[in-house]
Amino acid sequence: MTLVGLSFDWASALLPGLACLALVGGAAFYRTVRPDARLAAAMSATAQLTAFTAVALPLSYAAARTGGPLWDATFLGWDRALHLDWPACLAFMDARPRLSLAGSVAYASLMPQMIIAIVGLCFQHHLAACRNLILAIILAALTSILISALMPAMTVFMHLGLEQAAAPHVPFIDESHILALRAGTLRLVSLTEGQGIIAFPSFHAALGILLARAFWPLQGLRWPGLILNLGMIAATPTHGGHYFVDVFAGIGVGLLAVTAVTAVTAARHLGAWRLRSAERLRRAGSAILGPDPALAPRGAP
Repeated sequence: MTLVGLSFDWASALLPGLACLALVGGAAFYRTVRPDARLAAAMSATAQLTAFTAVALPLSYAAARTGGPLWDATFLGWDRALHLDWPACLAFMDARPRLSLAGSVAYASLMPQMIIAIVGLCFQHHLAACRNLILAIILAALTSILISALMPAMTVFMHLGLEQAAAPHVPFIDESHILALRAGTLRLVSLTEGQGIIAFPSFHAALGILLARAFWPLQGLRWPGLILNLGMIAATPTHGGHYFVDVFAGIGVGLLAVTAVTAVTAARHLGAWRLRSAERLRRAGSAILGPDPALAPRGAP
C-alpha cells in the first residue's frame, strides 16, 4: 500500500483479528475436543470471511488510488444505448417511499445475509456448499477489485451532479472516500471507517447471485433468499448509485465465480475418483495375480 501512497491503520484490525482468533479456536475445539462438524465449519467459514474482508477493503482502496481516467461518461452512454433511463428510475423510486424503504433494507442486508447463509448451510449439513460460497465470494471480490482498477468510476449521483434534495426518499451513499482517494487527500485506510467504493462491476449484484444460489438448497430459506437478493439487485442502481451496466457486469462476475468454483469442485471430485479407481484396480490385480513383489518389504522371501 505504501507504493500507492496509502498506509494502514493497524489498530483498526485488532477487533477483526481477535474475532478471527476466537473463531479459529472455536472451530478447533469443535473439531477435536467436542466434535461437531457443523459448528466447526460455521466458525471456520466465518473466520475466513472476516479475514478476507480485512484484506479486500485495503485492496479496493489501493485499486481506487491508482485508478486512471473515469469511465462514467462511457457507462452512462452504454445505459442510454440500452434505453435505460437512470434519472427516470430514481424519480420512480423517490415517488414511492415504501418501495424505497424496502430497497434500502434489501441493499443493506448484505452482511446479515452472508452470516445467515453460512450458518444455514452448515447446520443443514451442506458443508461443501458453504466452502464453495466462501471461495466464490473471494473470487468475485478479487475480480471486481481488479476490474474497478482498470475501469474506475464514481456514482451516478456524482456524475450527474445530484444532491440528496433531488430524491429525499432515496438515501444517497457516502462518496467522501472515493473523492479523497482520487484527490490524494486520504492516506490512512481504516477497517472501522471503510466504505464500499467499487462502482464497476457492482459487488452487490455479484453477491446477490452468490447468495441466492447459497440459499437455494436451504429448507425454509430458498424463496425468501431468492426474493431478497432479487430485491437487492433491483435496488442497486438507485440505492447504490450504480449505472445499470454496473449491475449487469456484477451479475456476470457472480456467474463467473459460480462457474469457476463449480469447475474446481468437479476437478477435485474427478481427481478423487481417479485415485479411488486406481486403488480398486490395484486391489483387484493383487487378488487375481497376488501381491506385487516390488511392494514387498525388503528382506522378505
